[in-house]
Amino acid sequence: MMYLKKKYEVQATNYQMAVLLNYNVRDQFSMQELSQATSLSDLELKRTLLSLLDSKVLKKITSGRALAPTDEFVLNKNFTSKRIRFKITAPLQAETERQSADTRKVIDDDRKLYLQAAIVRIMKARKMLNHNNLMREVIDQSRSRFIPSIPMIKKCIEQLIEKEYLKREENDKYSYVA
Repeated sequence: MMYLKKKYEVQATNYQMAVLLNYNVRDQFSMQELSQATSLSDLELKRTLLSLLDSKVLKKITSGRALAPTDEFVLNKNFTSKRIRFKITAPLQAETERQSADTRKVIDDDRKLYLQAAIVRIMKARKMLNHNNLMREVIDQSRSRFIPSIPMIKKCIEQLIEKEYLKREENDKYSYVA
């Protein structure tokens, strides 16, 4: 930052730099002007401006935390930092509800495949096991990665029976089908 008495080295994101580079031309911009100059979406511009305001590199002329298109932003000519090198922290992007649901679905699918592989490994080694012992061994094997739910294990066993990897025997037992 060359407009200050002390020289600083600033690490910023591309969006933050897109906003800050506009201040080489003049010292004050409205949010609407910055939006036109940077071509950032309103959401990204708001996040970027909030991070620059939080780091005190920019100041908002109007009062209040909420941002409006008519708000004016100026360079903070009195900016100081204890460090010569610093990073302007970028706000964390929250996952949308759909993204988190998709992520949970992928994780569940991966876990089901892991459980099926564990069941096949156990049954291949034991040839025949009763239900409770199989459940216990599957939980023990998968505990290092995650704690499986009982219904998920039962569903995996049923899928393996359908795929003809396992066969249900009398007295609540399963046998491995090679």
